[in-house]
Amino acid sequence: HSPLTQNATTHILANQNLQSSHNIQEKIANMYERLVVTKPLLPIQYMVDYLSFEDKEQALQDEYGLSEWRQGWLNRVFEKIDVDNSGQIDFKEIADFTSKYGSTAMNEEQLKEIFKDFDTSGDNFINPHEFKVFFARALRNVSNADFEKSMKDLIGGKLA
Repeated sequence: HSPLTQNATTHILANQNLQSSHNIQEKIANMYERLVVTKPLLPIQYMVDYLSFEDKEQALQDEYGLSEWRQGWLNRVFEKIDVDNSGQIDFKEIADFTSKYGSTAMNEEQLKEIFKDFDTSGDNFINPHEFKVFFARALRNVSNADFEKSMKDLIGGKLA
């Protein structure tokens, strides 16, 4: 290789490294800008999600700290439990779902207690909002991989 070829190669490689570094800096700058603008409830989780998801919109959080990605999973699970498609879950739907996909170790009293934890309005129905709030509290500190596994386990692995 001539010195000219080596210089050109070195220059190209240095330029690629600079572009790669600039791309990372740009991504981080964009993430911080979105962080300041959106003010997520869980900023660390937002940053992890932002850097993990191809679609950055999936990192956006609701007022309870649930990312769009997690909300999507919860919507699918809710729809799976809400067999009559009424937009709310009654005790019978929870009992049927639990006996089909969940633990048989729970008796009816335990199930009623869990239902009450979900049903914060006390109207004997779980609406999508109550469903999400429950899981936002219960699974706040769970990694995305464990969250996804929990959602798949909830429905017997039948949702993808």
